Amino acid sequence: MADAAQDPRMTLEEFLLWEGEPDLRYELVNGSPVSMAPTSGVHATIAVNAAVEIDSRLASRPPCRATAEAGIAVDSGDYYLADIAATCEPPHGEPGVKDPFLVVEVLSPTTRLHDLGRKLDAYKALDGVREIWLVDSTRRWVQVWRRDGVTWRAQDHVGGGTFASPALEDEVEIARLYRNTGL
Repeated sequence: MADAAQDPRMTLEEFLLWEGEPDLRYELVNGSPVSMAPTSGVHATIAVNAAVEIDSRLASRPPCRATAEAGIAVDSGDYYLADIAATCEPPHGEPGVKDPFLVVEVLSPTTRLHDLGRKLDAYKALDGVREIWLVDSTRRWVQVWRRDGVTWRAQDHVGGGTFASPALEDEVEIARLYRNTGL
């Protein structure tokens, strides 16, 4: 996560209209725009692999789909860019993803603490989110969070194997998430 931009606090509506610096991506954190560090090749490859895995399982459930760099409004002062989010809401002309049910964050050294802390808590507070995958970009480690009624449960997966994804109604092979990364 890079430094906070110099702009003063703003509302979600102002943020969505704000353009910021060209070629930079921003999140709104506690009412302030925060520039995001560029993703590494491994990070981007994992995100694409996750999107492919998710989208292939949603092909028979239109309009359900995976969206990359998915803007998610979590409240009036926070708007996060998830690496991948899945939704069944039809595409629309407004910024962001409406009603995600699955969120994927790829953990990089610069984003790890933010993703495992504030962002994870915010995603868990969204009513429609049923599953969250945290995928490490430095080693084969995936933490899967699942909603069980009002309780969230996490399960760590290290190395290989598969994990169940009730949100996708299928198993996900960890090796597929790390395909072409060298990990």
